[in-house]
Amino acid sequence: MPNPLPPSITPHPPTIGIIGGGVSGLTTAIVLCEAGHDVTIWRRDPIAQSTSSVAAAVWHPFQAFPADKVLHWSGVTYARLVALAADPTTGVVLQRGREFFRQPTPDPPWAGIGWFQHLAPAELPLDFVAGYAFEAPVAETPRYLRYLIERLARLGGRIVDREIASLDEALAETPVVINCAGLGGGPLAGDDSIYPIRGQIVRLAPLPGATFRFDEHGPGPITYIIPRGDGVICGGSVQPGVWDTAVDMPTAHAIHARALGLMPELAGLPILEHKVGLRPGRPAVRVEREARADGVVIHNYGHGGSGYTVSWGCAEDVLSMLINA
Repeated sequence: MPNPLPPSITPHPPTIGIIGGGVSGLTTAIVLCEAGHDVTIWRRDPIAQSTSSVAAAVWHPFQAFPADKVLHWSGVTYARLVALAADPTTGVVLQRGREFFRQPTPDPPWAGIGWFQHLAPAELPLDFVAGYAFEAPVAETPRYLRYLIERLARLGGRIVDREIASLDEALAETPVVINCAGLGGGPLAGDDSIYPIRGQIVRLAPLPGATFRFDEHGPGPITYIIPRGDGVICGGSVQPGVWDTAVDMPTAHAIHARALGLMPELAGLPILEHKVGLRPGRPAVRVEREARADGVVIHNYGHGGSGYTVSWGCAEDVLSMLINA
């Protein structure tokens, strides 16, 4: 897919430079621009090659810590995405989907965010003993990422295709730098606690009227089905420490088979695409201000499998760190 917009040329040093042009970098840039800051994003890869473009992009806290902060960021983001769902140009819609369990389980910490309802036994598929339905925003990633890029451009923000090799290089351009480099955020910061969490998906043809389903707590690999306008995203895999971005066809076949078991209506849908992404794992999401001799760096990386889910909440915390410094 071609770049949604051509990169801009920055004729003067930006007031704030953001390293990383995925969903976290774009969302942070928008929040800062709306607060009156002059912002430039430096991105290494076109958006179509980013981890953000691979994501199923359903609001669902996953593989991100600590729980209390993730809950706060998720709540802020939920409200933002619900508001965006009122505008069809954003690519965000609200769905009421289901999550199933093979043993009794307590409600998730986020059960109080949005509509949430326990399922009756008759509503559960075979082999499941518990479950709930909930309403969550789902973003069709090509449309949503394009919307963010265009919204940023309207606010006067700039995107420059440039790889930043170090924080020193960025701070030589501007005294305030936001590190939203995803998996690359750790090496930039000298942080060796970040690691890849490999994920693989299968995208099927669209299935109108379908809603998402999750089976993430069984004895085998996780299974999720996220219907979107551009197709049904079926996953998945969670492989910590694996850097391989090549599609593994046995994994793809297994994902497809598990998805058919969870949603038989998928049978016969053509397979449109296989993709692999590396989630930026970390023991705790890092949203932190760092004062340096040559300026200020605010880190915003390590979101695990919750990049979309916490994006607006983390961006608002970045803004707060600037205002209250």
